[in-house]
Amino acid sequence: MVRRSVWREGETARTRSLLLALAGLGLLALGVLAALGNSASADDFTVTTTSTTITVSWNPLPNAEQYIVSWSAVGWSGGRGSIHTKGTTATFEDLRPGRKYEVSLWVRAKGSRDVREAFWRQVTTGADAPVTPTLTISGGSTVTEGGLARFTITASPAPSSTLGVSVTVTQSGDFAASGGVGTQTRYVSSRSTSFSIGTVNDSTDEPNGSITVRLNSRSQYRLGSASSAT
Repeated sequence: MVRRSVWREGETARTRSLLLALAGLGLLALGVLAALGNSASADDFTVTTTSTTITVSWNPLPNAEQYIVSWSAVGWSGGRGSIHTKGTTATFEDLRPGRKYEVSLWVRAKGSRDVREAFWRQVTTGADAPVTPTLTISGGSTVTEGGLARFTITASPAPSSTLGVSVTVTQSGDFAASGGVGTQTRYVSSRSTSFSIGTVNDSTDEPNGSITVRLNSRSQYRLGSASSAT
């Protein structure tokens, strides 16, 4: 729980008496803070974000001994944290992408244990940039004529949306069912996607053969080292 004066972004930070109980931060305001000046404004503070970090920078405040920069999740159970510093910048790392946080700057004056809130703002971290999956393919066990030649495409990481994966099917011999050979599109929407190529059980006596599937390049994915399988 935080009990604080109702300060809003852009309002001049005024000297006020605070009684604080900042859960998890261990801060206690003991009395009236009169040592800090009245010159701070929102223009003195800058907040920048990436997908996983929030950086707070500020101009030095008169007679400040220490700054406490805190963050807390807004609208979701993401926790809270703080940094104690005598500098004028602080960065919180390992945050969640696309989430809302509140950041606050607290100031302790020289010779005092009192703290006051100088500034606060709600910000949202950026969304993660899409990661291009890397695809590999593996083949199943040996089949007899009339069976199904099975293959599995593995995506790392799993795609964020369905991928149309171009594959080329070739054969050694004459085993694949009609329409089974050639360039095709297989759709991958999870980490592991399996499919099969039918074979024909005919009366022709012929040497053993094979069916091979090769992954073809597209901009939506990368090819791993195992880009073909038999």
